[in-house]
Amino acid sequence: MARSKKTYVCGDIHGMYGSYMQVIRKLKTGDELFVIGDVIDRGKNGIKILKDVMKRKNTHFLLGNHELMMIQSLDIINEYGLKLSDIKKVCQIGELKKAIFQLSQDMKLVKTDKEKENYNRQIQKYIEKARDLKSPKNIAILFDDEIGFLHNWLVANKGMSTLEDYMKMPSKEQKDMYKFLTNSAIFISDKINGQYYAFVHSRPAGMPKDWIKQFKSEPTELTYNDTLENVGEGLIHYMLWMRDSKDKTDPYLSLKKEGFITICGHEPMYEIEDERATRGFLRLKEENLLCFVLKMIRLHI
Repeated sequence: MARSKKTYVCGDIHGMYGSYMQVIRKLKTGDELFVIGDVIDRGKNGIKILKDVMKRKNTHFLLGNHELMMIQSLDIINEYGLKLSDIKKVCQIGELKKAIFQLSQDMKLVKTDKEKENYNRQIQKYIEKARDLKSPKNIAILFDDEIGFLHNWLVANKGMSTLEDYMKMPSKEQKDMYKFLTNSAIFISDKINGQYYAFVHSRPAGMPKDWIKQFKSEPTELTYNDTLENVGEGLIHYMLWMRDSKDKTDPYLSLKKEGFITICGHEPMYEIEDERATRGFLRLKEENLLCFVLKMIRLHI
């Protein structure tokens, strides 16, 4: 008797290569795997996971907000010709700007002139240090929001190990990976064992009726490049970044009414959030808020 194929989905792996390989070892010939974003950052082996995903057949990869930050940061890095040493200076500038902002907020709470003078002295010291770090020409021309963006990915979202491993790769491999990411999906629709599914990292947007018709007629991918060109960055940001909110225009419920179950991740969850019967989505579990251990679900037994 022929074995029926199985469909698996995993997400928010965050560099945990060992956990990722546990999933891969479960796959048999003909099985399909949907990886719904955030394979990089926090853990140390995000690039290693990406390389493996790129070569696997029957694997459908979707961008998460961390891959989006990587793409957009690489655009800045390449535009200004930044080296790794430059980027680390940019991150230091970002930390100083963060400290300056915090000191300025704290200073509002002090009462005496002497205390304010001490705060002003420390703020001026950080400003001068940031100015020195920004003196190289290719760093000096960076806009403040670009500095903030790089700092947000590399420091706040722990992307430095990802970037370091990426920049160690030969130039061709870097270009191939960047091309793979920008051609990856932000949304996939498919019909599996008679059920319509929508795969997205975080939250689907409200879909026009003609899009829904297309999704039902055949498996469909909305890629990063096509969406950026034809719709705009706002839709990409919405699908990859937006947290859940039970508002009047609930996009999960809207898709449920059209017969779809949405499979998503992104939110830090202690348990699988199964809202298939009510709002029409199933959100992957994350083991721990700090560890982000990979979890996997099987859509069909």
